[in-house]
Amino acid sequence: MLTTKDVSSNELDKSLNFYVTDQHNPLIGDSKISSTIIFIDSGVDDYQSLVDGTVPGTEVIVLESTQDGVAQITKALQGRTDISAIHIVSHGSPGCLYLGNSQLSLDTLNHYLPQLKTWSTTDSATPILLYGCNVAAGDAGTEFLERLHQITGNEIAASGNRTGNAALGGDWNLECCTGQIAVDSAFLPELMEVYQGVFTVSFSNANNFTVGTSPAAIATGDFDGDGDLDLVTANSDSDNVSVLLNNGAGSYSLSGNFAVGNLPVDIAVGDFNKDGNLDLVTADFGTPFTSSTDNTVSVLLGNGNGTFGSATQVNEGDIPLSVAVGDFDGDRDLDLAVGRFSSPGIVSVLFGNGTGSFSLTNDLTSGVSGFSTSVADFNKDGNLDIVTGSGSNEVSLLLGNGTTTFQPSISIPTGVSFAAPDAVGDFDNDGNLDLVIGSNSGAENEIAVLLGNGNGSFGSPIPFTTGGGSEVAVGDFNSDGNLDIAAASDDQVSLLLGNGAGGFTPSGQFDVGSNPSSITVGDFNGDGKPDIATANSGSNNVSVLLNTSSSSMFALGSTTQVGDFRSDTDYLVADVNGDGESDLVELWNNNNKFFAATWISNGSGGFNLGSNTEVGDFRNDTDYLVADVNGDGDSDLVELWNNNNNFFAATWISNGSGGFNLGSNTEVGDFREDTNYLVADVNGDGDSDLIEVWNNNNNFFAATWISNGSGGFNLGSNTEVGDFREDTDYLVADVNGDGDSDLIELWNNNNNFFAATWISNGNGGFSLGNNTQVGDFRDDTDYLVADVNGDGDSDLIEVWNDNNNFFAATWISNGNGGFSLGSNTEVGDFREDTDYLVADVNGDGDSDLIEVWNDNNNFFAATWISNGNGGFSLGSNTQVGDFRSDTDYLVTDLNGDNQSDLVELWNNNNNFFATSWLSIA
Repeated sequence: MLTTKDVSSNELDKSLNFYVTDQHNPLIGDSKISSTIIFIDSGVDDYQSLVDGTVPGTEVIVLESTQDGVAQITKALQGRTDISAIHIVSHGSPGCLYLGNSQLSLDTLNHYLPQLKTWSTTDSATPILLYGCNVAAGDAGTEFLERLHQITGNEIAASGNRTGNAALGGDWNLECCTGQIAVDSAFLPELMEVYQGVFTVSFSNANNFTVGTSPAAIATGDFDGDGDLDLVTANSDSDNVSVLLNNGAGSYSLSGNFAVGNLPVDIAVGDFNKDGNLDLVTADFGTPFTSSTDNTVSVLLGNGNGTFGSATQVNEGDIPLSVAVGDFDGDRDLDLAVGRFSSPGIVSVLFGNGTGSFSLTNDLTSGVSGFSTSVADFNKDGNLDIVTGSGSNEVSLLLGNGTTTFQPSISIPTGVSFAAPDAVGDFDNDGNLDLVIGSNSGAENEIAVLLGNGNGSFGSPIPFTTGGGSEVAVGDFNSDGNLDIAAASDDQVSLLLGNGAGGFTPSGQFDVGSNPSSITVGDFNGDGKPDIATANSGSNNVSVLLNTSSSSMFALGSTTQVGDFRSDTDYLVADVNGDGESDLVELWNNNNKFFAATWISNGSGGFNLGSNTEVGDFRNDTDYLVADVNGDGDSDLVELWNNNNNFFAATWISNGSGGFNLGSNTEVGDFREDTNYLVADVNGDGDSDLIEVWNNNNNFFAATWISNGSGGFNLGSNTEVGDFREDTDYLVADVNGDGDSDLIELWNNNNNFFAATWISNGNGGFSLGNNTQVGDFRDDTDYLVADVNGDGDSDLIEVWNDNNNFFAATWISNGNGGFSLGSNTEVGDFREDTDYLVADVNGDGDSDLIEVWNDNNNFFAATWISNGNGGFSLGSNTQVGDFRSDTDYLVTDLNGDNQSDLVELWNNNNNFFATSWLSIA
């Protein structure tokens, strides 16, 4: 319904100024009877759910994102006199609807006047209901509704705030109306309760920060090593660069202005001398159109504190227009690609020696002047390529050979005049890099997208209208997993939301400073959402637009009954059929026999019963571990059980369809109450092994039981790994990233926690790596193994309580068994029933945290997104079920998208249910 209030008595809702009824016409859909039609723009979040959630009998038309949406609606309404209500669902902003690749706004109403007048061929009593966010907001919204009413003769309803999911600040009330409207709901109540999106992306008003004179280019980097993204501009009229340091909240202070060459027009960032500090390079245009020798490239080496040393100039020859950074010859030293103003066009490649100096090794004929230069691997051969923009309607591609040479340039038509500003991304999610091209003409309001084929070639250019935008950058601004485009010009930034298939929908314009000359994207306030910054040459400042769009990182998937409730039942996460989608294994007692019932993921969040296999006799001290003992990619089970005071490991091998067969039954040590078994791969062969951690005369030993690949185990080695202490814990990790599982011994020494690493020798033995203090001893502190920076070395996260606030201190592996403190981030209030889980909710390879906590008897999942340097920022906070004392949450990947999902296991009337919460980060 348009409001969640039940007013089926047709009582007029004074606050909404229109009727809402629940009385559906049984003849809706008959073309001879008044019917409801709904247009849903394919650019909105999860539009298919909206299609599926319409009231039966509603005529649904999906607007194609690459075509004019107003024209599509006009065509569909042509000659229709049988329509009782027109619903239009799209992204919106005050006084504007984004329909297909067009905008219907105050500025375009006159342009579309002939088409809009044909809409009034329907009954004048037919209302038009606009579901875009904020369409009716402010004076612009009021005027837009009134003018549309005058043109069409139809009553118009819209919202002055967000439309959609309540948790994201939206609702389904269209509270602004040009007259009284009586209309049925177009959506089912169930859809309005579970739909996870809103129909807008929003940014804060621009915050402006003064820089040098006429900033021509902008770039990002962490120049002072505090984990926050800083900004730097190249200022063409003051011949310097301005460095703006971030306070962590998206506000900036000037670190200083640092001199470079004459008339810098572009800037890039990299660590050129390999000291761990970011450095800068500028392309200096020099004295225009003279034989001057001041056409240079300037290199400034960073000190790591936000300051830079004196610039070193490299005489570049002809006029440099652009510069980009990459390792073109594979020697691990950063090189430079410099686009030049020349005819024919030249790209000069300067090869770095790793000390901050460069030598000119290769001048490449590009065919076009290098007004812009980008670096990426477009043909997926592992070598970096170069693309340059021109003063014509083409760009040139130079495919790298991985040495100091490149293949001859390839000209690629763009359909955009004076094609120059470009950005790179995968816009259609096919794994191939694509291009978006802007214009340097100053008069264009169009960009072009070229979809890559993965071999260095591109499809035909696809044009999109920006409302005025030539400088381009990319980011996922609405957190739907698809790259979007931000285009800057004419004192504003225009946003185009991607649909993940290479199409884009205009979605708002945001004011910035005067004459933006360059644009960049980054997370400037640490909230996990991409923000925008522009360098404004007309106002000598930088504008920062902070992304204020609410985003939920989990969406309800499905709820499946997965067995009867029993107090001794356990659920394990596994992948029993090796398809990359997480399944569940239900271990339950039936007449003193253990059974393993497998619940196979259907890839959409639901589960189907695979098989139910007897896997041993019931014993109170039996434990089951998930492993892959034969390395085939299917998860197996290891049953650890006590037989006459001897531990045995019985392996139950997955048959790939959800069932298990007994592999072998191996004695793996004497029974002891304080013995612990861990699954590992100590020799890196892909077969899961066991580590038996046991106490021998007050010394801990680690006995390794090496898998023979057929379900059995052989004793590898037995290594003393520390003194026995009641509060010592052992964790499996790979601290040096060599593929062999190591051990981390966490122990208390004089009320200080230490992490002693025991490095695998690859044959089942361990040797002491390092012993690092990793925090103070506290009873409620927990340590989690993670990889917070995605380097392949296991790190530690220390979750601890400080004055009733939870903090996450990261201890970053140095690759040799030691740890250093990365960051210490507050990650929520202290609560006894809060749990922290390691996950990768956005699939970037960096480990994140999920805080599962109880708020007023509702479970919430707060995501804390890794910044890649050891810190975390709040991503979202999503309600994920009702609080129940026996509910459990498991981290999984149910659909194989490499983004962590949640499974909520809960008891309802003595039945176990599994509710899936799918990551949409």
